[in-house]
Amino acid sequence: MAASEADTTSSVAEASPVEMRDPFLRKEMRRASVWLGLICAIALVIVLVQPLLLIFAAVVFAALLDGGVRLLGRVLPISRGWRLLIVVVLVLVFMIGTFVLTGVQVTEQVTQLRSTLELQANRFTGYLA
Repeated sequence: MAASEADTTSSVAEASPVEMRDPFLRKEMRRASVWLGLICAIALVIVLVQPLLLIFAAVVFAALLDGGVRLLGRVLPISRGWRLLIVVVLVLVFMIGTFVLTGVQVTEQVTQLRSTLELQANRFTGYLA
């Protein structure tokens, strides 16, 4: 009985595959964790790309508004709120004017494209006949 107890209580000299005593295994585990973290960061950026773009666009727009307010502050001795109102109104007028002008041009080009396509389709059907 003493011999069988000695066999069951004997300790193993080598580390198990789960233990991280080996410096090489620790180094590889660090490498793997860095790669895993990089993959997770890339996946997070892919998932959050639209909200991040919206946030960055808002920051850029706010910086442009602040720049306009500061520029007006050099010329107009009025409070910051009124200068901000002037800048916002000017930006809105510019955007609306751009969309109206672009819309008119696009509408004209669409009508030209439609007439050109109708003419070419009539020529093609005449050629087939």
